[in-house]
Amino acid sequence: MIDNEPVKTAVSPTDLDWLAEKLGVHSTTGLNCAFEPLLSAMPSGMFIYPAGSVVLREGEPGRDICIIRSGSVSVSRKTGLAAPVELGRLQEGDFFGELGFLMKTPRTATVTAETECRIFRFPADSFAAICAKNPALERKLRQTAQIRLEKIFLEQL
Repeated sequence: MIDNEPVKTAVSPTDLDWLAEKLGVHSTTGLNCAFEPLLSAMPSGMFIYPAGSVVLREGEPGRDICIIRSGSVSVSRKTGLAAPVELGRLQEGDFFGELGFLMKTPRTATVTAETECRIFRFPADSFAAICAKNPALERKLRQTAQIRLEKIFLEQL
């Protein structure tokens, strides 16, 4: 694993339309009021992570949520003194960071870029405002979090 700093990159109108579709909000050509705070909260661009770089580290504060625009990541978790166990892989359109975001807890896993990845990262407070205006998005996050927590719990048995 590499601890490289991600590189910020420009976000195109196509990226924004893709994001709006993934989040279930209107397209950027007809921005609805719920999507505007998300865009304004976004860092100055999408982040590019080289293959092998750590995107999120287990144990760190869960202050943001990530959505993969392109590439794939591996999700792993430490199990005592043994080597980390891979919990799964995520790809374009998947999100992560929802457990720390929803539960306001430290990260439960480490996410590592398997290929070069372009990833949207959003501050928790701004994303929470979007979820408040888009109940379907919040339900999706909660359902995903429940499935992932069950998987983590079952692996500890």
